[in-house]
Amino acid sequence: MAETDVHRNEMFALIGALLWERMDQRFDGSADGPTLPRAVEAVLALPRANLVLTALAVALAGGTTFLLYPAGLSAVGNTFAGLGWLLTPLEAPPTVFHALVVALFYEPHVWVLAAASAVLALRRRPSLIDRLFLLLALLGAAAGVIFDGASGSAALWLTLPLAGLASRLLADSFAEDSDGMYLPAPGWSRGVVAVGLIGALAVFTLAAQEMARALIGSADGTVSGVTLPSDAIVLIFVSTMFIVIGFFLFASLWGARTTWQGIILGATAFFGVTSLGSGWGLSVSRAAQPAQVWDAAATSGDSALLRTTLLDLSKREARGFTGLPIHALAESDSLIAWVLRDFPQTTFIREAQDAAQQGVIIAPAALTPDLGAQYVGQDFLMQRFWTSSALRLVDFPAFWTQANAGSSAAVGFEERIVLWLRQDIYDGTDETLGGAAPDGGGVG
Repeated sequence: MAETDVHRNEMFALIGALLWERMDQRFDGSADGPTLPRAVEAVLALPRANLVLTALAVALAGGTTFLLYPAGLSAVGNTFAGLGWLLTPLEAPPTVFHALVVALFYEPHVWVLAAASAVLALRRRPSLIDRLFLLLALLGAAAGVIFDGASGSAALWLTLPLAGLASRLLADSFAEDSDGMYLPAPGWSRGVVAVGLIGALAVFTLAAQEMARALIGSADGTVSGVTLPSDAIVLIFVSTMFIVIGFFLFASLWGARTTWQGIILGATAFFGVTSLGSGWGLSVSRAAQPAQVWDAAATSGDSALLRTTLLDLSKREARGFTGLPIHALAESDSLIAWVLRDFPQTTFIREAQDAAQQGVIIAPAALTPDLGAQYVGQDFLMQRFWTSSALRLVDFPAFWTQANAGSSAAVGFEERIVLWLRQDIYDGTDETLGGAAPDGGGVG
């Protein structure tokens, strides 16, 4: 659904940008402004209602071969049936306006650069690309508010257009400027400013992270109960003054424009690297930790271990094929179903008794079912869930800068399952895999 919404936003934004461009040309009347291609002019001149009805008629007739192709009729019917998601309530997200919160939490620098680029673009005549990205950002923000149940991946509705807007500001940072007050700005001047800013930001962020780690140690959840490191306070003050004094120093030499260009280049490089590191930690090194804004449910590495165990069991019992009969007490669209995607003889059941005396059974760890035979069980941790309401205010700086939620990271619950193997299958002596047990017994 998220991918469909992105394409829909792109279409609406492109149409809006073209119409915006058209109105500017119509009211401005300047010959040196950008012009639309003749083909787009012809399309915009067509009657809108007739154009939409004609497109629907052609799609219906072509897709169904004039209502004679059953598969085409089914595809068209499913397309219209899919519109029902508009009336279906979505699953509650971890936070209100979750997509917007994710976009702001992980990429705040993109918001700042995009806002500055939008202001500069609107002060002068914006290009068609500027208008397209601006409308995409507005549509993405509106979608993040309207579709309150959207997942964290829906943050791309807003992040990508904002990055597109910011790219215009980044491109302008390479433009030559010869308005230096005392000296003409050399080509390497922006690089000097950028390197100086990167060094100052590195010192500032390291000191800020040290202070954030100190706040986590607050026993009562207040700042008054914490002794802040004095060296971190000094470094924050010194790095801040270095940035302020450095700005005026470079501006007096090469002009304010060149200095701002260097600041934009340095900030983009610094926050781009830190954003890459944050994304790597979120998706790789801390993928199994649920204390994240992106998604409060984290899949454990035991899920891959469960799949490996079943594949090894198939090599032994099903002669190398994945035709192992499995009975799973789970939903057909759950994480367990994804783990069992390559096992075609999987049966999803509602009650544990429906799998009594079967060879391989997967059930929640909270259950101790009477399966009517001797079984050997092994538990697997599938998912961890985190409750963001447990995050204290003093924990937020470390949570934002280092993904360290402190003691609140342990608040939540886990989803565990047990893989039950009938005793004869566990011993490797079963002759009729998946059939009834050779004799009665109990769970072992």
